[in-house]
Amino acid sequence: MERLRPKPSFTKFEALILKSKAMKKILSFLLLGLFVWPWAMFGQSTGDFTLNRDAVTDFPWTENFESHTASTNTGSSGVTFSAPDWVNQHISGSGNYLFQVCSRTNGNNNTHQLVLPDMVNNTYTKLALPIMQFEAGRNYQFSLDVYRTYYSPSYTTEGIRIYASTDGEIEGATELAFIPREYSAQSTSGTTTIPAEATANSWYNYKLSIPSGTTRIILRGESKYGAATFMDNFKVKALAS
Repeated sequence: MERLRPKPSFTKFEALILKSKAMKKILSFLLLGLFVWPWAMFGQSTGDFTLNRDAVTDFPWTENFESHTASTNTGSSGVTFSAPDWVNQHISGSGNYLFQVCSRTNGNNNTHQLVLPDMVNNTYTKLALPIMQFEAGRNYQFSLDVYRTYYSPSYTTEGIRIYASTDGEIEGATELAFIPREYSAQSTSGTTTIPAEATANSWYNYKLSIPSGTTRIILRGESKYGAATFMDNFKVKALAS
């Protein structure tokens, strides 16, 4: 019977070839990582903070919600607002709606409007605008229209709290203002005082200064089970030097 011969060991030359192939694979993975990692970091959502290579750099920037699908209804029959580079998410509380787009006529406005639906007391909802890149040394301003109403009993702590964030998070962000839905309520919270207004069921425009270092404006909807809060005509612009 012929004996099985032991398999010859690799020559030094063969071992060198195998090492080279292994190194090529390692280099391929490394190069792939160099290309994929930036794309993943700057073009994908990371939950709370959506990073994007295409930050807003042209101002004034505006959003009137006309290009978004809307409904005359809100709440369970409403249309949730969704757009690239925005974040619309539930924070806490028993309410389960997000910010929506509504085409209902409110006062003298019959266009599409953003709405925080009426929700259970102490429901909090977050809406983050797209990332913005501001020119160093210039001052910028965020403005919006809010429909301020009255329902009995009044809920003076229901409305929209607005932040300027450096990283897309509410924690650690600068509070710019709290705008009550209730027309007769004044708010001194934040860097800008929001006055009580003279007339219910009317639109009012509010202008808020954006601090340096900001990359994202965030709205936190604060529901108290009173009524829906309507907003429109978002604008970010550079102020004259």
